[in-house]
Amino acid sequence: MPTSYAEDHASAKADIAEAGFSVSFSRSVGTVDEATDTVSSSTTTTYTGVALRMPGDARTYAALGLTERDPITLLYATDNYGDALPPLGATTSTAALGGGTYTVQSIDPLAPDGNKAITATLVIAR
Repeated sequence: MPTSYAEDHASAKADIAEAGFSVSFSRSVGTVDEATDTVSSSTTTTYTGVALRMPGDARTYAALGLTERDPITLLYATDNYGDALPPLGATTSTAALGGGTYTVQSIDPLAPDGNKAITATLVIAR
């Protein structure tokens, strides 16, 4: 019988929310008309959850080429178990991060079932 990690997600989310902050990421994707080489029909997807700022790893930041881009590491949980994680390139302007726009540069999900994440470590940068 498959194991559900919904209770683990709910517990992790509550802990992160207690010590962290609410955050939303968004990503816009447009359709390219190859005949006219123009972008149309832009669709924006929003990803919501809670996050806690964590100590970062200088080696990870260097490997991603982020040392000059004010990188931040977040422990993140989606609002609901099974919700999609913010993809690479998604952005946030959450005031809890001190202002400015940050972009997701790296995603490391904790998904024991190989599918739905309990939490994820996100590296974001300006």
